[in-house]
Amino acid sequence: MFCRTECYAAYLYFFKTLRCLSEELFGLSDALDVRCGGLDRSVYIADAYTTTWPTIILLLCWPHLARKFKEGEFLKALVNKDNLGVITKHVHLLHSCRSIPQFELLAPLIFEVWDKALDEPAFAKRFEATYFEGPWGNWHLSVSGIPGVMPTQNGIEAGHKVQKVILSVDGLRAATPIFLNTSAPKMLAQTGKKAPLTSENVTYSGHGPFAIEVALKAKRLLLVAEPHYELPEEEIDSSHYGERHFIINTGSGADNIGNMTP
Repeated sequence: MFCRTECYAAYLYFFKTLRCLSEELFGLSDALDVRCGGLDRSVYIADAYTTTWPTIILLLCWPHLARKFKEGEFLKALVNKDNLGVITKHVHLLHSCRSIPQFELLAPLIFEVWDKALDEPAFAKRFEATYFEGPWGNWHLSVSGIPGVMPTQNGIEAGHKVQKVILSVDGLRAATPIFLNTSAPKMLAQTGKKAPLTSENVTYSGHGPFAIEVALKAKRLLLVAEPHYELPEEEIDSSHYGERHFIINTGSGADNIGNMTP
């Protein structure tokens, strides 16, 4: 399954489709209950998650956070750039917390050290507001309460890396109908080109085991005509996303720049 844009309407239909396919592919009821969901810090994806599953635990991607707090506005907020090394060690300590109570007790103490001892009040305030308040504080190792379920999207990113090798960047950035009708089936076909399509051939797609029956059924569904859902215009709420520019490559060598919305 693919969701090509970070907007509320797209992800809401993505999760709705996931619930439907859980019955078709796995024989589960349409009352699929998801306990945890990973994401970067996106309000639109978070809203779609909680609309679909109100009690879900949102797991903020740790590799994303580990990179972002040392860039952009965070870096500008630092009074003394030499403090970044100490702050980085503190953030990694928070990530290593073994329980939610430990994380919730340790975080305010570390923020106070940044504020008073390191004299970095602006950085401490920005970090706390961005990665601790609301639903954004779920990024330490044990936050899910499920062994092996980590706050990371490395499985998805590993999949993206393989897809870029198979399709090239242009193939991934093509218009949605072209991607679904050409690129996605090509990935499945290429995966099984030199060997039977087995769980070992598609390990890049996720952390856990991959059922061959599900992969084969997904391949058949992708190979039918127009395997995508057109969202009716009246169901699109423009307040949830802005118009973006995309480079569309159809494989003919002619690039077209256009304004596209989901």
